[in-house]
Amino acid sequence: MVPSLDEIYKSELYQIAQANWLERDEPVNDVSRVVAEIWSALHKTNFGESSVLILEQSKAFESILFPQFSKDSSDEHTVLTVLVANSKLARGLPLWDMVESDQEVFETLFNRLVALALPGNTHDSVINDHQAHIILFVTACFYHLESAVIRKQIGPLISISIWTHLEAKVREGILSEHPSLAKAWKRSQKKLQSANGEKKQEMALQSDWIYSLLNSLHKVSDPLCKRAYVHLLIAIVSQLPTRRYPNTLFKQLQVLPILRLGYKDQADVVDILENYMYFSIDDYSGEPLTEVDVWERHSKELRTLQQVAFSQFRDKLHLLALTNFDSIQHRPELEEHLAPLDLEELKGLANAVDISTGGLGLEATREFVVECFVQKYKQRNWKPLLDIDQFPTEKSLFDPSYEYWTRICKDDKPCLPMGGYNVGSQYLTTDDMLFRNINVCTVAQFTRVRQDIQYVMDHLQPTVSGGRKRGIDGQHVDSAEKIEFGGYSKRATLIAEGPSIVEKTTPFVGHLYPGKVVVEASIDLGAMPRGDVQEWDKSVTPGSLLCLAKLTTPQTRVLDGQQYGIEHIRTALVSKVLDGKGVPIMLEGDDDDTENGVKRRGKNNGEIRNLVLEIDPRGFVDSSEDSVVEGLNLVARLPHLQYNAVKSGVDELPSWLADVVLGFGDPISASVEALGTEEVDFVDTILDQSHLEECLGEQVSKAKKGSTAPYKFSYKLEGPIEVHEGHKVHLKNNIRFNTNQVHAICRGVNRGLTLVQGSNGTGKTTVGAQIINVLYHSTKSNKTLLVSRTRRGLEKHLDRLLELGVDIKHMIHLSSEPSKYDGSSYWELRGSLLGKVDRLAKAMAVSGAHGDSCETAEYFYQAHVKPVKDSGKQVPLQGHSWEDVDKLFKDLREIRPLELVKHAEGRQQYFAQTCPVIAMTAPEAIEWRTKLSRWDIEFDSVVVVEAGQLSELTTVLTIPNTVSRVVLIGDETHVVPTTTVRDEVDLVLDHGYGVSQSLFSRLVRLGVPRVHLSEVVDLEKCLTLSIHRGHADASANSGLGYTFQVIDVTDGVEERMDGVVQNAAEAEYAVWLYQYMRLLGYPAHTIAIVTTTHGQRQLVQDILDTRARGTIVDREIFGAPGLVATVHEYQGISHDYVISSTVFTRTPLDYPTQHREQAVRGALAGARKGLYVLARKEVIEATELKDLVAQSPDNKLAVVPRELYGKSRRQWNDCTGAVAMENVDHLGMYVRQMTGQRIEHDKKRQRLANAI
Repeated sequence: MVPSLDEIYKSELYQIAQANWLERDEPVNDVSRVVAEIWSALHKTNFGESSVLILEQSKAFESILFPQFSKDSSDEHTVLTVLVANSKLARGLPLWDMVESDQEVFETLFNRLVALALPGNTHDSVINDHQAHIILFVTACFYHLESAVIRKQIGPLISISIWTHLEAKVREGILSEHPSLAKAWKRSQKKLQSANGEKKQEMALQSDWIYSLLNSLHKVSDPLCKRAYVHLLIAIVSQLPTRRYPNTLFKQLQVLPILRLGYKDQADVVDILENYMYFSIDDYSGEPLTEVDVWERHSKELRTLQQVAFSQFRDKLHLLALTNFDSIQHRPELEEHLAPLDLEELKGLANAVDISTGGLGLEATREFVVECFVQKYKQRNWKPLLDIDQFPTEKSLFDPSYEYWTRICKDDKPCLPMGGYNVGSQYLTTDDMLFRNINVCTVAQFTRVRQDIQYVMDHLQPTVSGGRKRGIDGQHVDSAEKIEFGGYSKRATLIAEGPSIVEKTTPFVGHLYPGKVVVEASIDLGAMPRGDVQEWDKSVTPGSLLCLAKLTTPQTRVLDGQQYGIEHIRTALVSKVLDGKGVPIMLEGDDDDTENGVKRRGKNNGEIRNLVLEIDPRGFVDSSEDSVVEGLNLVARLPHLQYNAVKSGVDELPSWLADVVLGFGDPISASVEALGTEEVDFVDTILDQSHLEECLGEQVSKAKKGSTAPYKFSYKLEGPIEVHEGHKVHLKNNIRFNTNQVHAICRGVNRGLTLVQGSNGTGKTTVGAQIINVLYHSTKSNKTLLVSRTRRGLEKHLDRLLELGVDIKHMIHLSSEPSKYDGSSYWELRGSLLGKVDRLAKAMAVSGAHGDSCETAEYFYQAHVKPVKDSGKQVPLQGHSWEDVDKLFKDLREIRPLELVKHAEGRQQYFAQTCPVIAMTAPEAIEWRTKLSRWDIEFDSVVVVEAGQLSELTTVLTIPNTVSRVVLIGDETHVVPTTTVRDEVDLVLDHGYGVSQSLFSRLVRLGVPRVHLSEVVDLEKCLTLSIHRGHADASANSGLGYTFQVIDVTDGVEERMDGVVQNAAEAEYAVWLYQYMRLLGYPAHTIAIVTTTHGQRQLVQDILDTRARGTIVDREIFGAPGLVATVHEYQGISHDYVISSTVFTRTPLDYPTQHREQAVRGALAGARKGLYVLARKEVIEATELKDLVAQSPDNKLAVVPRELYGKSRRQWNDCTGAVAMENVDHLGMYVRQMTGQRIEHDKKRQRLANAI
């Protein structure tokens, strides 16, 4: 339960904060007393999450808990520090910068925590009740190895000194095979022996820590602590710097068998631990292992087992010694082989094959020893990436263990994200990075699919009667099922007929399931309103996904899908949609009345829809799957059920880039500092000599005086740069790039990884376009891939490239959707050029259809034009030169191949092979990876814009493995906004597991060199620079008292059942303000309305459709604004006037602070002349955006009556004559009154015009 603003201010914790640190500048003196008061107040609330959130909101961590932590701090102080720290991590709030700012305090805190994290130690109830939180914070530290402060504390815990707990013969065997490890071991022992006193004791404790942890795992009984400990072990073995030595110890001490037997309730995370313990990588060198390498190692162990069995236990293990390897790799067969041996013989066999059964002092029972054999010799998938479930089923959606991803956040308990894979700072291999990211993204998607299903079922309210029942005589009797709905949902309908399986192909090589399964089903939309039927027809098209389900009566006492009325769920890909007569559906607006040569019906398709679907074939390994599929009786459209193409075409990263992206390489190794530079012609980047000296300063020691642009030189970070004149071209760039922008361009055009950071308005678009422009003009053979998050961002960069002189024929946007740069302009250009050929033929008095095609035009050139030109005869060229004629036919030769290609894919292939610049959105780049590879398209460069807004997985998959330069342009401070007011699921997935982590932000954290396009300015400067552009004489906005205001709106936020968040009061206010500005004469295209949630954007749009576009009069007076968008969509866009709706007005804890700050910054940067922020004053003042309110001259909208657009003579800081609007109702009444006057005025003017 999130506390409201009033609850925060009235809470005992906030009163303690106010009394001790919020209103004081000096440090707290009596820390122990304050900690005791906080502990007492928290204890009264049973340490509920709402209380911890209040404590975090009160700046307790920053003010007292962390800065004043010491060796003498109490356990209560330790627990409070960890509780608030974990809360910050779960909500994605800043933590590590503060932790790293005081190394001494962190060292004291960490040492205390690693001691308290050990299970089974004698702790009081204070520690025992909160040990899971302590373990999770230690785990979080292991995931932040990019910090030198954290690495310093973790290093001694995982060093080679922990091998003192390995059996001597095992250790010596490893050291003899790896000389480098032998040297490290020798140095470690020498260092330990030379230490004395407290230092030696400290080193011994550090080398014993992991062993002590493992030795006590069997004593843990609390489920949360069990799960937390497994997560800690996962963190240790899932990163190269920490797994090198511990993983060998884990295997030798039989950690996995212990957990398999004692942690059966945590099987899902034990599976993850097993995956990493036996990951296909060499623990000591860090080199990835191929499938052959993995099999050779595993078969060697199997062969050793058989040899020992034959030589020492031939009588009882004769069959084991002679059987094939496959029968030993599976649990049932291996247990059967070992059954003849008694316990002592089992131990003897284990000892002979180097299986330790007593390393942790546990009783070596038969069950334990057999489990040790099973875990060592079992067959494992060397590449688990391909086994990830891509489509949800009832098992994946409602598995009880899956609940751990989110359920710990409920019941007002502190949030403990303990689901599964964590997206951290480092990965073992490329496969590991893809595997983790895909897993986490799949869980995120499945979570939202589950919410969609719950939404649909809550609206349908199904009840099922009939079916299979037990009769009076105890026998089962089948009767027809009857399904009734107590409600209605436009997203779902019953299957009228089917589904029936019509095709099932044979499995592909190596697979146990069919290659394809096709089913047919019919649905009847007759009971739906016409608008809902049209929505079905628009959304259910070939290529879309549908959810098929088997309904059952909801049951409240179960945890699986039956609590929602779901027994089975399958996903289907739509192949065809036919009407009741088998004719393909034709939608409104379709021009083509045929599909694949079949004549289609008119737009009235009736109510029956016959669906041809492809079912996910993976489930058909089980023979019962046929009956499951044919028993499905509901089809639903789920908004979040989407096809994810990330697993198709997965490839390795470029070798020079891989280590840096994986997180363990030298951050500088992939940059120009390490790879060097080459001489490049920078075309029109630098405009003149003074601009050159201004940007490169004293480095330009050998520039020729009087030299002119363009310039050619080899860029250097230090030392003299010898500058030459480049190839003369017509300069198109008129922007005088500043020093930082020039350095970004110079780095971007050279080989290596370049990060360019800049907030909105700092020139990221122009820099990105100029990098491509330089590569295009200076290296014609260079092929560049331009990737953007949105089509709008993509087209903006292509527009800029067009302005810079890049030929439109050399740019292509590869997409399945029509776009401005999809090559269609080629045909328009073709027609124009052929028309010129006809006019030229007429001028030359040559008859014939020479302009019919590129082929006839080329014949005309060779037969008539070229001979005339060579002979020097005079020809009337109608004001053109022979150079123009040559260019005309050259362009036609470039277009001619398109005449030979008859289908769209062939044309796209031609464009992809010939265009130096290929642009795609990130999803398109992933979707087209396989196709581009099949076409043998190899890129030299990739430029990713809006990189801070792309997930890590998306960015990585857009980087081809052939590139020699990668440019990432973005802002690492960008945070993807959530869509719900209190969606803990979103918060936990985004921050607890890193769903929203971008590759750009992670590389910045890892220390990869970057170029800042501008310095970060504070809010006050940002307001002045963004709105007034630094002009003191800037004019006021007509009819409005101020150019910037934070307008106080009372609480109006509401979360709908489907998770959509809206604020009706702010939406109404935004539309009234827009209408007021339009009545004054402000052009509609200059105004944008920006919101923080998709739900609010839709609500604003609905109100606009009703009030501003509902009638002809409304459309004439108001019309649609320039843009209605979320802040996420508004990145990089600007308008003269921006109305920003923050939506969240109930409590400052409703929305993570960075999200709100980013929302306002995004709108702020896009406002050129006026910004009006709708928010609740008390809420925004309780965040770090309180300075924003201080800059607002008034919190009530100030209007200036009788002042029309463009007629104001006031300066921007003059509010003479302003009148305050008290609230949204006051503004609405005022606008309605003005609207009525405007309508009457227009009527009088129309009557006067008619009279004249």
